[in-house]
Amino acid sequence: MSPGHSAPATSSLYQSAYNVLSAGCQVAGRALSGLLIPLLLVPRQYGTYVYFVWLATTLIQLSALGLPQAAQRYVARAAHAAERAAIARFLRRAGIAFTVCWLVVALLWQVVRERQWIDEWAVFVLLCLGVILGVYATLQIAALKGSRDFALPAMVEALGQGTKLVVLLGLWLGGTCITVTQIFAADVACWTCQAMVLWARNPLEAAGPAVDRTQSREVLGYAAAVGLIVIVDLVIWQRIEVVFLEAFGFVKEAGFFYLAGQVSAFVALVPSVAVSALFPTFAALERDDPAHLERLYRMAATGLWVVAVPSLAVGLFLAPEILVAVYGEPYREITAILPYVMIGRVALLIGGVASVLVYATGQQRALLPVVMGGAVLTIIGDVALIPRLGLIGAGTTVATVQPLVAAATLLLARRIVTPVVPLRRATVGAAAVAVGCGVALHRAGWPTTAASATVMLYWSACALDPSVHQLVVNLGQRIRVVTTRLARS
Repeated sequence: MSPGHSAPATSSLYQSAYNVLSAGCQVAGRALSGLLIPLLLVPRQYGTYVYFVWLATTLIQLSALGLPQAAQRYVARAAHAAERAAIARFLRRAGIAFTVCWLVVALLWQVVRERQWIDEWAVFVLLCLGVILGVYATLQIAALKGSRDFALPAMVEALGQGTKLVVLLGLWLGGTCITVTQIFAADVACWTCQAMVLWARNPLEAAGPAVDRTQSREVLGYAAAVGLIVIVDLVIWQRIEVVFLEAFGFVKEAGFFYLAGQVSAFVALVPSVAVSALFPTFAALERDDPAHLERLYRMAATGLWVVAVPSLAVGLFLAPEILVAVYGEPYREITAILPYVMIGRVALLIGGVASVLVYATGQQRALLPVVMGGAVLTIIGDVALIPRLGLIGAGTTVATVQPLVAAATLLLARRIVTPVVPLRRATVGAAAVAVGCGVALHRAGWPTTAASATVMLYWSACALDPSVHQLVVNLGQRIRVVTTRLARS
């Protein structure tokens, strides 16, 4: 670790573990609550809730608009604690300005739509409060990760998601007549808890010099470039189909689509956490050790390929009937959309690690044409297909556009590392063969056999791949280091 960093002198292994824990709490909490909420609401209520929670989370992302990525990158590169504090304060002030603007836009959007809020002002107040607190928590967590303090973000994520689950469980045990407003309040409780903890335990509030004009322009320029990509990413990856389904009158179907996304996130929980945890590590290594950056990318990409196909098999062959058994026949329609969403989720995993690499190394502008093209295709596909096919039209767009964007992102990442797909072509081909065999067995009425055969065939091919061998050796060495340190302590 460079002398300029004030984080505790712990090993990078422990820092990575805290980062994974932080991302894991976030992804796991969202997935668990996303699976619990449909038990509390009927399908049409759930579709309405999905619209409002999508609106709130989208406003948080738009209000931050590249600022979290800028915080992780520039705080990680700062020379001393005072500079890190100045950058964090500067980004928080920019976040406040963006938040006010986007809340005004949200209010105008609801007026233009000429649809009434549920519980009118209660929902609007909850929305404003949630967005403000969510933006603050997002920027603070990004600044802490940039300073390589991963312990506090992990605790904050755990407390926030735990608070949300406690509220939901309380509503579940409390009885009937649960409203959409009450469920939405659980999300606001999560953001409130996170903001309160960060406000009380914020090591970056110490006084320090202001960011000079040159540096502020550089930081905002980086944030603007990333922010434009974030806006476009919202169209491709963040379920813009929910808005189109709701706008075209498919309110219940919007809930099914969102629930399918939650299921795919839960099935792909471990690789999703890995992708979320890589950004600050890549940003630090890009400056300190480029050779190690390339080795770490190869390990991460190999690991994601190893688990992507089993995640797809579980989502395609096992998850549909489990969902019907848990939620009942009113939710059976989700089985039609889940395969499409799972294909998009796997594409997000495989292309996601390459996208993180591009962001972390400051080459985000090169990614803009890729995501712009994907956004245009997504909007065209949704407008053309959803009015005619409804839920299936949204799924077709996802399963077509997201793999294309992932493939283009991998090609773009070749400017930084080579190869971007560390597995041999034979192993990638074996993945297609394994999934094809699984589909045939599933159509024959053997879903468990289909999932097992797909995983075994694919992992048999992975066992012969040199990149997988190297990954296993490296993981074994790291596990032995951790075990030895724990034994000594």
